[in-house]
Amino acid sequence: MISNRNNNDNYTMKKLKSKINRLREKLNADNISKSEVNSIEKKIKILEKQYSLENKKSFSTSSGAGLLNPSPSEISQPQETRRKVVLDGSNIIWGGAQGMDSVPKRLISAIDFYENLGYEVISIMRRSMFQVITNKRIHGFEVLEHLRSKKKLELADDDDLVVILTALRINAWIVTQDTFSHDKEDNEGNRIPSEREQFSDWSWDDIDSRTRGTEKQRNGKIKSGYHWSFVGSTFEDPTMPQAPIPTGPFNPYMDIQKRAQGIRHEIDELLGDLDDVKIESDEDFKKQKKAITQARNKIESFEKLISNSGNNSEFTEE
Repeated sequence: MISNRNNNDNYTMKKLKSKINRLREKLNADNISKSEVNSIEKKIKILEKQYSLENKKSFSTSSGAGLLNPSPSEISQPQETRRKVVLDGSNIIWGGAQGMDSVPKRLISAIDFYENLGYEVISIMRRSMFQVITNKRIHGFEVLEHLRSKKKLELADDDDLVVILTALRINAWIVTQDTFSHDKEDNEGNRIPSEREQFSDWSWDDIDSRTRGTEKQRNGKIKSGYHWSFVGSTFEDPTMPQAPIPTGPFNPYMDIQKRAQGIRHEIDELLGDLDDVKIESDEDFKKQKKAITQARNKIESFEKLISNSGNNSEFTEE
């Protein structure tokens, strides 16, 4: 099935490439008017955009890339086995469907929430949004830099596609209030079709069933604004189930790991609260921030040591 689809994709890409080349040859013709040049250049841009989209589709379904990013139409695993969550970091930082502004500490609150339920959390954020927040030093930008330094935040240009493909590859929940059904525009105003239109052969029923934040209506439309929300900057998803209990060798450090994780979450809240009451030119604030940041670094180092000990443990459950 993949082979046939790849052959079709390659044929479509060859046709687009051929059209682009023919149009470029016309640009080199003698006695071509300015209006004709403008018209041809517009057609080339449209075809190049189509070619780019076809190239993405071909990559995501090719036999080699499929080992890393398998086709969503070919993956479906039971909900009861999901122990991971993939966060749409950009959507969460914005505040979801009703968001009005970017608040970076919303992301750390969401991470802490799902970790408290026992999930492994992967956060993915649009690269351009990360750059804007950190370059402009928007309030709370240090949170994102810290997550990046600890390899807890991944950046992507096509973040929505990466969120979907990652969740399907590792059988994870998707946390977003993005319906993936709205067109976008590139920097030149050209239309970029929605993910649902670009990849209509994907198993969207599976994708929708694992998405926390949207619901499929009786008329078939996807509506956002469900499941999770913020109280202030505190993330809440009250109906999310606990993560399944892991199987395998008994880990004698599990309770210690949970307690250490809880301490880190408390420190995260303290850091956020401290930023909210920051008084400019207050020298004590710098000392307070340094002390609590050092505490977080130490508890994270402790968590890593405990995790390594648990992984190397030879204890087995009786």
